[in-house]
Amino acid sequence: MRNWPPIIALLACVLLCTSCAMRPSELPRDEEYVLAVKDATIHAALLFWAKHSFIDYRKQGTWQRLEIPGPAEGVTLLALSDDDAYADLRKGSDVRVRTMLTGDRAKLAIEEIEALATTYPNRSIESYYYWPGPNSNTFVAWQIRNAPSLDAELDHNAIGVNHALFRIGATPPGYGLTFDTPVLGASADLREGIELHILQLEFGVALFPPAIKLPFIGRIGWQSRDWWDE
Repeated sequence: MRNWPPIIALLACVLLCTSCAMRPSELPRDEEYVLAVKDATIHAALLFWAKHSFIDYRKQGTWQRLEIPGPAEGVTLLALSDDDAYADLRKGSDVRVRTMLTGDRAKLAIEEIEALATTYPNRSIESYYYWPGPNSNTFVAWQIRNAPSLDAELDHNAIGVNHALFRIGATPPGYGLTFDTPVLGASADLREGIELHILQLEFGVALFPPAIKLPFIGRIGWQSRDWWDE
């Protein structure tokens, strides 16, 4: 029994580990083509725990941001300075990189998402709802599902990522299946793990890397990052 305290301490460190989360400042600076799926915490009274997802990419040396910023903007594509692209904060919130591509794969994914952006079915401002969606996270998840060269796991607190009137199909990373309705859903994916979706809130367990995903709080365990694609 005397060996239990160090074992418990080690397990606690594993469960609380967040150092694997990539920061924008770690993105490569010498690549001609880079694509990064990012998120930041929303600053709103009732959604202080929720995440806003967006895509930054570097194309021939110039950074751009593709997103739906909010209910009044619709789908936007804006030029970014290098300072903004590599900033670890956005409007005072920590920014995390969910996945990163470089080189030819990034170039191909950029071509795919640019073409897809013009065909997004909920691109008008009248189609935006903070909850249950469609919203900014629904847009990024839709891009991931439909761009063959792009796969990523969005944060489990990205409300709207599973929004659908009815869907049976591939998960956003593409390594499993999901069933979703506005009220109830579920998914099983090698990357995301096993999830239950209740009113667009996610409860789940991930195995690669190990983590527990509960609404309103951060991911307990290792953060998902590009190690999957390395």
